[in-house]
Amino acid sequence: MYKIGELAKIVNVSIDTIRYYEKIELIPQPKRLNKYRSYDRSYIQQIGFIKKNKELGFSLDEINKLISVSKLPVSECDTIYQLCSRKLPLQ
Repeated sequence: MYKIGELAKIVNVSIDTIRYYEKIELIPQPKRLNKYRSYDRSYIQQIGFIKKNKELGFSLDEINKLISVSKLPVSECDTIYQLCSRKLPLQ
């Protein structure tokens, strides 16, 4: 488990960025231990996903859609394809 400052260093973003991602629900609110936010390893992957998609040119709103759609049944892959095909060149 990591405190917010530790997580921020690991993923190379500011504490404010992590708080903002929580506020706009890109990442879930963490559990609190002794009044402190406590993050597990899954947050490293989640923030890494956000950062990578930002590098690819996706907005935070689009990333939020990708995250939401990823929780749907496989039959909903068309939504992801449509969103990604607008951003990424097809090869």
